[in-house]
Formats: sequence, structure tokens, C-alpha cells
Amino acid sequence: MTTSQLDPKIARFAPVDLAPPVTQLPPNEAGALAKLIQAASVMDGLFLEQVWAGNPSTLVQLAADRTPEGQAELHYFLINKGPWSRIDHNEPFLRAATPAKLPQANFYPAGATKAEIEKWMNALPAPDKTRAAGFFTTIRRAPDGKFTIVPFSLEYQGELARAAALLDEAARLTDKPPLKK
Repeated sequence: MTTSQLDPKIARFAPVDLAPPVTQLPPNEAGALAKLIQAASVMDGLFLEQVWAGNPSTLVQLAADRTPEGQAELHYFLINKGPWSRIDHNEPFLRAATPAKLPQANFYPAGATKAEIEKWMNALPAPDKTRAAGFFTTIRRAPDGKFTIVPFSLEYQGELARAAALLDEAARLTDKPPLKK
């Protein structure tokens, strides 16, 4: 077995088997659980995109690297949801050049400075300023280059629709009142 330079970092995390005893569940409840897990997987991918715009393409590149070092990078990337070690002060760990972790993640346009965003936000009417600073919006550049407020429901429309459909399917399968809601 070939070792990787990342092995000591990976060893700091203890794998936990979360396999529930689904064989003991009635078929409809097992089906509902499967839909919940699928919805969680969609949300996991959405979070990966929110951390950094480069995450999806980096993930594809890492998945294609079958070397021991490449597989270790993929494993640690999945643990950290990106190319920065969260418990090592966001230090990049990939062999490939990696930018410093952006404090704004992928919620603001790449290349936008904090001063630019603040100046733009301070010029907004109060209701728009509140929306722009909200937890469920991203700021993007419009085709004219100006900043614009994009609600999560629009920015992540595809992912949210897919997760909602899976949750609806789970609700239809279960007999449990809290899950039906």
C-alpha cells in the first residue's frame, strides 16, 4: 500500500458508520429514508458549490486521478468540502496551485472586493440592503457589470427543486406525521 503525505491529516478524522438497520423498516419507510438521503446528497453538492466556485471542476479532476496521492487528495477534499484544510487554518493541501480561501466563499462575485460590495450595499435603499445582507441571497454581477441581488431560490433553483421533489416523495412514502409535513 502506497502512503500519501496527506495520510497523517486524514488520520485525524475517525470514520463513523452511519448505516441504519433499514432491513428492519417497513418498505415504505425504507423508501422514504432513501429519498431523504438523496435529498441530503443534493444539498451536499449545493454546499460544495457555495464554498467555492472552483469546487465542482476540482472535484472532477481529483476523481479522475487514480494515483494514491490523488485518491488521498480526493478523500481530504471531500472531508473539507474544498481544497483547504479547515482544521489547519484553511491551508491549501492540493498539489495543484490553489488560491487562498475566500472569506466570502461563493456568495459574492469572484474578484469583487469587500470595499466594492460595501460601497454598493451602502447605496441601496433600506429594504434592498436588508435583502442583500440576508442569509438567503448571493450577490452577482449582472450582464452590465453592476452588482445584483440573487435569492437562493433563483441562484440554486435546480438543486432546490430537485431536493424539494425528493422530500415530497419521502413525505408521500411515509406514514409518520412529522415527516409528512
